[in-house]
Amino acid sequence: MAIGFSAGDAAYWGLAIFLVLRREAGILKRLRSTPLPAATYLGSVVVSTLLVFAVQTAALIVIGRLLYDAELPENWPALVLGLVLGAVAFAGMGFALAALIRSAEGASPIVNVIVLPMAFLSGSFGPTREYPGFLQAIADVLPLKYFLELVRSAYLDGDAIWEHPGAIAIVAAWGAAGYAVAARRFRWAPVDRT
Repeated sequence: MAIGFSAGDAAYWGLAIFLVLRREAGILKRLRSTPLPAATYLGSVVVSTLLVFAVQTAALIVIGRLLYDAELPENWPALVLGLVLGAVAFAGMGFALAALIRSAEGASPIVNVIVLPMAFLSGSFGPTREYPGFLQAIADVLPLKYFLELVRSAYLDGDAIWEHPGAIAIVAAWGAAGYAVAARRFRWAPVDRT
């Protein structure tokens, strides 16, 4: 589903690259020296990411409806809850990746090497039931697969989000792990390569 890929795009890919580029340009270090609390800045980055994701999602729904006569979501509240959970979780993973990437030059290639295979393996671009078993086993541990399950079930089947507790747990666990890595490893200053 395109909505799932846009979550990875905005909240994971975009956030990771944005933060690495700002860190390596020295912008984060300068921001850290201002009276603005770090939590306020990072929170605003997450909120702006959520807004971009919301606009992308709304545009996809409107374009699908107008140009392709796609059905509207069956369960709007469940869809919104699933989208917020996914966006917040992928933002956590984006923070973690930004903390681990050491250079601005490496940001885009590293992110793409993760995001694109995850999107294909998880079913963002089509069914995966014909994939070999080892690829399906890899997909079974990826958060995007379970995020897509939540979005698909709310959008197409009208399921409530809590009808898929395993999917919620996996997406939330990946997000929490991302925030934990970021809390431990995130740097405000450019990486010293000497």
